[in-house]
Amino acid sequence: MEECNLSKYIERKLLTGCSVVHIVNDGSEVVIAALLPLIAQEFLLSYFQIGVLLASYLLILGIFQIAFGYLSEKFSEKILLSFGLGIVMVSSFLISQTQTFSALFAFNCMAGIGASTFHPANFTLVSRVYEGNVQRDKVMGVIAGVGDLGVLIAFFSNGFIGQFFGWRLAFLIWGILAALAIIIHTILSRNSSYVCSNNNSSNTHFKSDENKPSSYSSKVKWGLVLILALNFCIGASYRTYLAFTPLFLTTTKGFSTAIADSIMSIMIAVGVISISLSGFIFKKYGKRKIELLTLLVLGVVSILFAFVQTTVAIILLLLIVGFSLYIMYPIVLTLVADLTHFEKRGRSYGYFMSISWIGGAFSSFINGILSEIFGLFIIYIVVAVIMLLCIGLVALSSSDLWSKKMNEIKN
Repeated sequence: MEECNLSKYIERKLLTGCSVVHIVNDGSEVVIAALLPLIAQEFLLSYFQIGVLLASYLLILGIFQIAFGYLSEKFSEKILLSFGLGIVMVSSFLISQTQTFSALFAFNCMAGIGASTFHPANFTLVSRVYEGNVQRDKVMGVIAGVGDLGVLIAFFSNGFIGQFFGWRLAFLIWGILAALAIIIHTILSRNSSYVCSNNNSSNTHFKSDENKPSSYSSKVKWGLVLILALNFCIGASYRTYLAFTPLFLTTTKGFSTAIADSIMSIMIAVGVISISLSGFIFKKYGKRKIELLTLLVLGVVSILFAFVQTTVAIILLLLIVGFSLYIMYPIVLTLVADLTHFEKRGRSYGYFMSISWIGGAFSSFINGILSEIFGLFIIYIVVAVIMLLCIGLVALSSSDLWSKKMNEIKN
């Protein structure tokens, strides 16, 4: 397989543009989670209503990513990225002016539609640019970490903005950032064409996946199903921590919104570091060992986090959670690229990301119901149970099945 033949200058422009959009897109996705304690207080929301608000956004995000995954194979990724971020921009402005829960719910769903364009288009573009390049695993990890940098910025800034200036100002600012990101991305991609897109797959500089089989055995297909199930569980656990922990820290531990979001930003910062180091860690210890170890650690730490009381212990446990949760994503992102055909990469990432978001939607809805009955601590016990399920899924899809799939692709 030949590499996608782009100059280093064009690569840097495209990746810089995608990184800027990634920061703003992923940051905008968690603005409502960072401000949830203040929003819940103003609208007098129950845990069930909070669960519905979060679950609806993630469900829409998951469903529409499938559609945009297909569209990323038919249209320019540049157009899809700008289109989606434009919707995010408008919905952020509208949320900043909303006065009722029903309006907040509707505009939040609208934001989910806009955000759903990004990941299929972005990861498809990046994987195609580095198709056949030994640096692809590293680049995929870096581009994933860039998005998490946006999440970090959102949590670090929005808690203080919301607490001291009102949560509506935070949404207004992120709407402006979305507009600026569209302008920057347009400028950086203005004089370059996405020559590695599917529309140019016949380009002589690139040969499609000749060596990958057109169909897979039943065992391998079952293995892919297990991998999707694993991603569902990881998405559910990730969204539990990201969406409910600020609320957990403010309502049960007595932290202010600003302090709670600052603690979350520290957790995410450690996660970004783990992603940046993932290439080195995987090479030294192996993806499979790291996968099993992090799942086990997350299960144990989640049980402890449900009952811990001291601030130092809370921060320490969240640091471990951040490192363990985030390092899982480079594993599964590169796996998708390894297992899929070049011309079907967009829909593959659409399905992959969709499963993760739907897992988050499911957990948000269930967490709302369980928290209404038992209290917020119960959601972390649920995460521990999910981690046990993940370990079982990894065991089912490990060693023999994994090696058969890799050999089938390589041969």
